[in-house]
Formats: sequence, structure tokens, C-alpha cells
Amino acid sequence: MKKYSIILFGLLFLSVNTAFSQRPVRGSVFPEKQKTDTPVETTNSKVATRRFEDTIAVGNSTVKLPQQQSTATNTTDEFEKATTLFNNQKYVDAGEKFNQLATLLKADDPLIYEVQFMQGECASVLGQLDKAEKILTMLSTKKNIPPGVMERALVRLGHVFCGLGKTDQATKAFARFRQEFPASQYNAVANCDSVK
Repeated sequence: MKKYSIILFGLLFLSVNTAFSQRPVRGSVFPEKQKTDTPVETTNSKVATRRFEDTIAVGNSTVKLPQQQSTATNTTDEFEKATTLFNNQKYVDAGEKFNQLATLLKADDPLIYEVQFMQGECASVLGQLDKAEKILTMLSTKKNIPPGVMERALVRLGHVFCGLGKTDQATKAFARFRQEFPASQYNAVANCDSVK
């Protein structure tokens, strides 16, 4: 009787083990992967395309798309390096980096506003107040400038006017600042006394 029980148990084990080994493991959790290389039907012919490829098929030729993301990543990295230089009080080196970035960025790139503000910051810290005035005045007259940049640009422009002895223009810059940003964290320093 024991012999038959062991044999029966063994057969049952083998049949259960074989049945489980033939079933997919958690098929609902691990769906079948889709292939990324799939032929795409077009009206003219079949064209093999790849997902996540930076090329597109035009007729019988392949056109390389511009590497916008890598350029954006490079300029963002360079901006961070320049900001680190500025924060480490290496103003001349930071100013050079910001100047280089300003020439690389397109006029509609959102990073250009931050770069231009930092150019003004470098110029004002280095005592180049005329240069800082030009940069910050130009920046404060641009359209579509992000509010955070405009807020800082107006305060710094007022400070630059104070440093140049142009108190009337400083008063106007600070008044515009207070009108546009009444709840700003910079209200306490929006005056000529803060730069003396």
C-alpha cells in the first residue's frame, strides 16, 4: 500500500509540476512585449520604422531630425555650471559662461531670460553698472518674460539705478515692481537704502 501511495504521489507531483511549467507566469501582470520594429503600411509601400528613432522616412530617403533634446540638455548643464561659478563668487568666469550661453540660445528659448538676468547680475557685481543697466532695461521691456525673472530684474534694475545716482529712475523701477508684484518677497529690499 505504501508503494502505491508513493508512486501515486510521484505521478501526481510530475503531472502538477508539468502543468505549472507549461503555463505562463502571471500573464496578466507581464503582458506580451510589443516589438519596437514593426512594419507600417503606407499607401505607396511597406516601410519599416523604429519607434524612438530620431529619423523619419520621407519618400525613399531618410531625414535626420535635429538633436534638440541634447542641445537643450547641454545648455541647461552649462547654465548650471555658470550659476555654480556665480555662487562661488567667480563672477568673471560666470559672466563669460553666461555671455557664451546668450549667443547659443534662440530668442524664443525660455532659458534666455534667466541667462540675460544673470548677465546683468554679473555686470552689477563686477561694478559694470552701465552694462548692467543696458541688460536689465532691455530685459524689463521684453514681452513674454516669466514673472519670476521680471520680478528680480525690476528690483536689480532699481538697485543699478541707485548705484548710478539715477534716483528718479530707481524710484520708477521700484514703483513698477511694487505695482506688478505687490506680495513679492523682495519688497523689503526694493529701495536704494538696501544697496548702500
